[in-house]
Amino acid sequence: MPIMDFYKTLRTLFICSFVLLATGCVKDQDFDQANEIVLMPEIETDLVYLQLTQDNFVNSSGEAKVSFVSQTTNLDFIRDGFIQNDLNRIDFTFDTANSFKQSFNTVVTFLDEAGQVTYEFSFFVPGSTTDEAANSTYIESIMGDDLQRFKNAVRLQVSSSIILSGDPIMGTLDFKSKARLYFEFN
Repeated sequence: MPIMDFYKTLRTLFICSFVLLATGCVKDQDFDQANEIVLMPEIETDLVYLQLTQDNFVNSSGEAKVSFVSQTTNLDFIRDGFIQNDLNRIDFTFDTANSFKQSFNTVVTFLDEAGQVTYEFSFFVPGSTTDEAANSTYIESIMGDDLQRFKNAVRLQVSSSIILSGDPIMGTLDFKSKARLYFEFN
């Protein structure tokens, strides 16, 4: 029977310890601190992918026919309530690999429903100086007042203009973009 007494004593000790711990932890809790919790998730999404070749710029006889190429993409996700209310920064990353000898000027334009510009920026894409593609990255961060204007956009337009030189127009331009959205939920 001494083993039964041991288990009774152990059980009593466990119950007493549990009661002391449970009441000791609750006494001075400040549940208003839950209002100070801030979640700051990040989401990354692909936006535009373009691959341009000499066929986009020259005719069958090799003469320049077009000096720029443009693509427009709808941005339906911007209308979501949590983006309108909780987005506090967005970074756009543009990666290019250009095997053309020519460089490009690229203009990125965000348009509202009426076709008016809400935000715009441009960047330079260097041409290749070797037989390898010239790789470059451009990052545009939007926050503050610019972000409020950006949130009115419904379309993204990317236009790349080739800068003509004496070299033949031959090569490819791979253009990839993504957006990283930073939120703050409190």
